[in-house]
Parts: sequence; C-alpha cells; structure tokens
Amino acid sequence: MHRIRLTEPKIARRLALVETLVYRRHQPLPPFRFHAGDEPLVAPDVDDGDWPVIEPGSCWGELSQDFTLRTTFAVPGDWQAPVALFLPIGDAHRFVLPEAL
Repeated sequence: MHRIRLTEPKIARRLALVETLVYRRHQPLPPFRFHAGDEPLVAPDVDDGDWPVIEPGSCWGELSQDFTLRTTFAVPGDWQAPVALFLPIGDAHRFVLPEAL
C-alpha cells in the first residue's frame, strides 16, 4: 500500500528539506579520554591526564565493557537556546551503541 502512495519517496524529500535546518551551527568537541572500569569517575576533580585519548572515528572498548568518557567544552556565548549535544558514539547502522548516562 505504501509503494502505491509513494510514501517512502515523500518522506525522503521531507527529510532532505529539514536536514539542512537541524544543525545550523556546530562546534567540534575535543577528543574524549577513556577509562575502562565499572566505577563511575564523574567528579570534576578526577585526574584523567593518564587516560588514553579516543580520537574521533577510532575503535575503542570491548563488548559489554563498563567505561567512563571525559572531555570538556563550552557553548559559545553568542549561541541561543536550544542547544543540542550530538555524540556519535557507536554504529547506528548496525545498532552497536553503548548505553550511557
């Protein structure tokens, strides 16, 4: 039924239209530092200087591994709300994504 009504091409055209409006401005984040282990290390005074750096696009971690990722960033002062944080961690096409808080 959907092929007869051309639903898929209609949705694709609408997505192409709004896709350019989703991220009007962006600011890259610094690389994350990685710590393996199940203890959450989220306090601001944790020394992460010896944690390995995870470069964008690199593979890291293991199956069912607990971990902490840390980085710092600032939202530019001239940006207005709402601001979204986009973290492309994992592979959405294969549904391989970490659970995160």
